[in-house]
Amino acid sequence: MMFNKRAQEIILKTALVCSVSGAGYLVGAQIEPQNSIVYAQTVYKTTVTTSMRRGMRNDETLIVKIPSRQAVDILGVYQNGAWAKVRWNNRTGYIRTMYLTKAQSSGSSAAASPKSGSSVRSDGYHMFTAESVTLRTSASSSSEKLTVLKPGTDFLLIDRKGSYYKIYVNKRYGWIPVSSARDYSKTGNKSETSQSAKESTSKKTSSSAQSVKSDGYHMVTSGTVNFRSEASADSRRLGSLPGGSDVLIISRKGDWLKVYVNKRYGYVHKKNLADYGTSAADKALAANRSDQKDSSSEKKPSTGEGQSDSGKGQSIQSDGYHMYAKRQTVLKQGAGSSYKTRTTVSEGTDFLIIDLKDGWYKVRYNKSYSWVKKSDLTDYTKSSSSTSGSGSSQGSGSSQDSYRGVHIMSTKQSVKLLAGPNTDFKSKATLPKGTEVTVLNDWGYFVKVSYQGKDGYIHMKHLKKAPGYTSPGSSGSGSGSGGSGSVTPNVQTLGGTRSDQVKISHNKKYKDTDIKISGSVKNTSATKVSVFLNGTYLNPGRLSGQSFSYTIPSNVTRPGRNDLRIQVATPGGLLYQTSTFTVTKVPTIVVDAGHGGRDSGAVGSLNGKSIYEKDYDIKFASNLRDELIKLGFRVVMTRTTDYDVPRADRASLSNRSDADLLFSVHHNAGSSTVSGGMTLYPSAKANPSTQAAFSESKKLSEMMSSAYSSSGMGYRGAYRDKDMSGGSLYMLRNTNSRSILTEIGFISHAGDVKKIINPAFQQELSKKLANQVYNFFYK
Repeated sequence: MMFNKRAQEIILKTALVCSVSGAGYLVGAQIEPQNSIVYAQTVYKTTVTTSMRRGMRNDETLIVKIPSRQAVDILGVYQNGAWAKVRWNNRTGYIRTMYLTKAQSSGSSAAASPKSGSSVRSDGYHMFTAESVTLRTSASSSSEKLTVLKPGTDFLLIDRKGSYYKIYVNKRYGWIPVSSARDYSKTGNKSETSQSAKESTSKKTSSSAQSVKSDGYHMVTSGTVNFRSEASADSRRLGSLPGGSDVLIISRKGDWLKVYVNKRYGYVHKKNLADYGTSAADKALAANRSDQKDSSSEKKPSTGEGQSDSGKGQSIQSDGYHMYAKRQTVLKQGAGSSYKTRTTVSEGTDFLIIDLKDGWYKVRYNKSYSWVKKSDLTDYTKSSSSTSGSGSSQGSGSSQDSYRGVHIMSTKQSVKLLAGPNTDFKSKATLPKGTEVTVLNDWGYFVKVSYQGKDGYIHMKHLKKAPGYTSPGSSGSGSGSGGSGSVTPNVQTLGGTRSDQVKISHNKKYKDTDIKISGSVKNTSATKVSVFLNGTYLNPGRLSGQSFSYTIPSNVTRPGRNDLRIQVATPGGLLYQTSTFTVTKVPTIVVDAGHGGRDSGAVGSLNGKSIYEKDYDIKFASNLRDELIKLGFRVVMTRTTDYDVPRADRASLSNRSDADLLFSVHHNAGSSTVSGGMTLYPSAKANPSTQAAFSESKKLSEMMSSAYSSSGMGYRGAYRDKDMSGGSLYMLRNTNSRSILTEIGFISHAGDVKKIINPAFQQELSKKLANQVYNFFYK
């Protein structure tokens, strides 16, 4: 986990991620850098003097300072577009993409980008054979022969290895010499009269201009289509795209195309997409425009100073993510109202978003950096209907938010959790009536769900909307690692004189439910009542004359014996009385595996291989889940595989689950010399169930020390979140229960990362962390 990192909404230059070049386009480097097409080089130039470093952090070893306006070759784009691997002056290293601008295509690999669009198509980059050539099984003239391709044969370019191209042709993969391939954009090639070349070059210039844009190849949805997480009709449905939606093509996998639309990645079947200029695309676009005319429109904001006309009204522009002022807005020198004012701008002023801290955006405006209150800015996509028909992204009714995140349903009656999507599969478990399950995706009449770490299938007729469930996006607020909750710790100490003047009334035994207590104070008046449970201050009780009452939330009690203490402030001094009751319950632990999907978290390396935080967050979280279940806890996971779950949905899931503890798992990053684990507890909460959400979170954090030290990893200590991050952390702030976030070592430290990737260490530490949770609740 990287604190105070670049705001997640920022989408850096997509032209760097999918840039068109003479030999191909760089597909998927942002998501799958290890599979990026190595020959797809595009020349960019530096905008200022910038540092080339050995790794993707500002504290990595400096290789060289590259002067301004120097051309560099792009070899790959990483960390969600924040860093580029480049070659300059025979040196290779990493620089920040914010200091780059597009120059021209590299002459080292191929010719300039084709103007006609004949090479760049929906499935990738095409070339044709200049002569009769043998297609082989590998990049060698001695490898097995597959077939012979005739001159003018069209093929899809896949990869390059030495002097050979890997290609896809006639439904098979193979290798041919580079010298035998020709680019459609080159003139004077005798093979250009082939049928495939004729078909490609016959496309209208207008449709080419729409399809081939600065960021890559675009297509249009031919009708309302399903948007899925993987290249399969069985994968998780992310939502639907209206007909006429413009999508950026990223890569191809079988009959599925990976696309980028509405600030997210997903898959669409090729049959549901059409090229610009075709009748199917024109029909879909016309229907989309008709729908937009029927919808209400709002005043479009003006762009700010220095913005080109081509960027008006767009959130994603060539230099990053833009927003605009929805009212007259003050620009500050820092992230807070107390900082000096730089200037005041009018409604509709455009800003480039740089960072987010404590509810303030860092923005670039008029060639300088300032800070603007988050509530004063809004997205372009929220002001009017977008061309993709996504509509407003605010509220639970938005199409963008409605399909994101965790969906909870409840069983209507006792039902079997099946191993597959029909009744022929074996039962993995029997779920009682009212059991809440996390919906992963649907298989027709069957729904794939997750329950206590187990994935399985339930017929949809046995499920209903869970009580208290609200649509994703409608719960939780706040953004970034900064911001402050509405409640901070209120420390109350034990004291006073034990007195029979204080009477307490309650039952002796309870199940896992809220517990109502009441009582009175005799022969004196009371000014304040304080409620303590198990030695921890909860909240003040409600006082009415000499009577008091209080409801103890279920998520603050512990299994077995609970010690209650009521302290009453009177004119004669502080009086108290104690009582006990028992609770039969199974504590609920929500285990939150940080990051996931597009959000890789921190990135480290070992032996030249990138190590992504998200992958090890889920490994440790899954092990922790298994160990907690062995110890008898009920466990709810915020994610079980590699997909993006918005923080609001994670926090909402924890609160709906009435969690006794939220345990969030992350890994740290920083200087290569810094190592060791740490655990953070909340400094503020939006709506804590009691003050125990602060004090007992701190106690739990401190208990993790022995788990780390006995597992062989140093422990840096337990800290308030704002002491380490500069602000309260979202998950700790927006969950109402006890909540801790543990950073399992530094992924940037060579010693720590060797432990982090070691399955034996993952198992050992997870078990010891689970044991400390057990000790808290039962000892």
